[in-house]
Amino acid sequence: MDFPPSKYLDELGDLLGELEAFAKTREVVSALGERKLNASFFLLAAQAMRLYAAGDTDGAANDFADIADEIRARKSAKPKDIVS
Repeated sequence: MDFPPSKYLDELGDLLGELEAFAKTREVVSALGERKLNASFFLLAAQAMRLYAAGDTDGAANDFADIADEIRARKSAKPKDIVS
């Protein structure tokens, strides 16, 4: 069965919403924290994907660039300098 393209984009939006909700759970935030990963970056990446799917390539590019910059900065920072 073929769906119109908007149906696929609606489904994608729904899936990204579910991903965001799941990523906000205490268990996932804790699991990311145990790996020294910032849950906020994960959520920002999900938001960037949502923007991209909506056609907002500038907004998506800005969010992805922010995430990349923050990850690079944290990788080069000394452990005591990192604030989650």
